[in-house]
Amino acid sequence: MSFAPDEQRAFRRENRWNVTSVLMGCTMGAWFSILRERAADVAWLTYGHRVVVLTLSAAFHSAVSVVESLVYGRTVAAQPVRDDPVFVLGHPRTGTTLVYNLLGMDTASFIYPTTYLTTFPFTALALRPVKGLVSRALPKTRPMDNMELGLDMPQEDELGTNALSGGVSLVMPIVFMTRALDYFPYFTFERAPAGKFDAWRRALHLLLRKAAVLAGGQGPRRMLLKSPMHTARVRLLDGMFARASYIYIFRHPFAVFQSAANMAEKTYSLTYLDDPTDAQIQEFILAQFELLLDEYLAARERVRDRLLEIRYEAFEADPFAGVCSIYAHFGWPMPMRDELRAHCAQLRASYAKNDFRELTPGLKALIYRRWRRAFDVFGYEP
Repeated sequence: MSFAPDEQRAFRRENRWNVTSVLMGCTMGAWFSILRERAADVAWLTYGHRVVVLTLSAAFHSAVSVVESLVYGRTVAAQPVRDDPVFVLGHPRTGTTLVYNLLGMDTASFIYPTTYLTTFPFTALALRPVKGLVSRALPKTRPMDNMELGLDMPQEDELGTNALSGGVSLVMPIVFMTRALDYFPYFTFERAPAGKFDAWRRALHLLLRKAAVLAGGQGPRRMLLKSPMHTARVRLLDGMFARASYIYIFRHPFAVFQSAANMAEKTYSLTYLDDPTDAQIQEFILAQFELLLDEYLAARERVRDRLLEIRYEAFEADPFAGVCSIYAHFGWPMPMRDELRAHCAQLRASYAKNDFRELTPGLKALIYRRWRRAFDVFGYEP
């Protein structure tokens, strides 16, 4: 894939020596299954040190996971996986995290996979006595958007299922961007190799069971989930969770691209094990958006009675009103209304938005050409 010079964005590579990774919580089995498949794609001279650290980390988590299985295996297995989760959907950088975090504040109504669980999905229960040490090493905000980050805050379930399934996930393109399109069958699993869907489903169920254990049991609360990859899986998820509810948030496509490009520089580059070109990074952003949108639009009528679509620009302007509209639409009680109101007021007063690089005329034309369906469906001007 190549682009004309005025269509191509340049992507900086930051933090080459960073060794934290979305794969840090893998066991040896999961890590070696990934490495066997992708060893030839590793940029060893540039990122070989990351492979060494990931191998050492995997050895540690393998040992601890044995303890976790022995001590907590029966407790985890006894947790039911209910069919009524709430999914927050949308392309990356459309505001899914904002919606997810605000709903996640309502701990009377929801439980969710936490950053702690999705980082250490094999060992989160056994490592609870040293959780405070991990918390002190965690940055206070996310590198790409200044959103608050904490071990007990809601996190994308796909980060946890990625490790638990040995890389059967759309998280893997940010590790092996040069082979990103190889992972696209994992959006819907319709063209995935045999056994991959079952591996992903088992991983998701295990993660949800552990989330319930860490939350002290699910009780009447619903599981709240957010991973942009799920936006392409509405048909699949509807078959797995018959009473699920869906919240889809959309944003101006130009802003989505700018924010996605910013994330590629500040976050993807933290985890690369290969050395992608600027064109490969840009094509991943463009192609991912197209697939997510097409699959979502093809499936949304199927769940129309359990779906709410919201516009990011309106939600960002008044987050509390936006949250209230979600509860009203689904007819949910709002037991933590005052706490949410106070938090939204604080958020509006303190949050600093990113300043993004301006789009060139050529890049704007390319985005409009590739993403025109989003402009048309959601009523945005180019």
